[in-house]
Amino acid sequence: MQVNNFIEEVKSVLPEDLISIRKVNYSKNDLLKVQDELVQFIDSGNTESLEGYTIIPSTKDQKVILSVPNKNTISINTNNNSLITKYSDLIEVQEGSLNIPAKSRSDAFIEMGGGIRISVGCSTGATATKDTREFLITAGHCIKNIGSTVSQGGTNIGTQHLSGYYNGGTDVGLILLTNTNKRIGNKYYYNEIANAEYDEKYTSASTALTGQLLCKTGITTGVTCGTVTSTSATSQYDGIALSNLIQIYKEGGGVILGGDSGGTVFNAYNRWQIVGLVQARNSGNSGTPEGTWGYVTKILPALSAGGGVSLYTSDTPKAVNPNN
Repeated sequence: MQVNNFIEEVKSVLPEDLISIRKVNYSKNDLLKVQDELVQFIDSGNTESLEGYTIIPSTKDQKVILSVPNKNTISINTNNNSLITKYSDLIEVQEGSLNIPAKSRSDAFIEMGGGIRISVGCSTGATATKDTREFLITAGHCIKNIGSTVSQGGTNIGTQHLSGYYNGGTDVGLILLTNTNKRIGNKYYYNEIANAEYDEKYTSASTALTGQLLCKTGITTGVTCGTVTSTSATSQYDGIALSNLIQIYKEGGGVILGGDSGGTVFNAYNRWQIVGLVQARNSGNSGTPEGTWGYVTKILPALSAGGGVSLYTSDTPKAVNPNN
């Protein structure tokens, strides 16, 4: 009865095309136990040395999938007491590519995008163009010294160019890119363990609706999500009040923390739709956990306040060339 009630609740809040319901023999916890045993089995010397392997418990496939760089080189102890024999119906060995450490948000990137760290102590939201110039978009309150150098991953990438924050307008900031070894793209940093510089992209700008689930990616809290409680909120800090903001809520806090400012905010179910930029959060001083409430600068007013820059949405990276 509890399961049926839960299924009905899920159906009431999610579109039917996103839901697939079926009965399975093994729970996620069952598969995680097998995963733990398999890791111990490999580390105890029951296989030859494995470099760059991954183990993924898949409830959907009802398997624990061991992916190795070359399936033909793996030699697993197959006596009657071995783990592989014990879980012959659950463990599947697949050949995969060599896994290498993923880039962190603080590493140096060739392609500029969203969700990475910049030297002004904030996150990036997106890239943009105007005339023949290329820009990184962040929060306006992060831009405090127009003309000064900005670096990313220890490499100079450009200069602080514009802030719409301090005149009480819109919390958007632009970094003019000048390093010709860099390029811009329409991607943002999503998965902390993805073996790529970025693993998500935005292809359009969108608006938000009350009750909608939005997510953000930033350098402090990574990817977190909250429910839209207002699309006309006001946020004040250091004597500056900004209006026309999106307010989001996450029970328990942590939806936004310091350093996430400027990060990409996107539609939780259509991740290619960028909705805004991280703006602020509640402090937690009133007893409500910090980051229970988050505030988001809407992307369309931000582009306008940035001098009419155009969001870069092409799948083809564009080289930085300030001399065009």
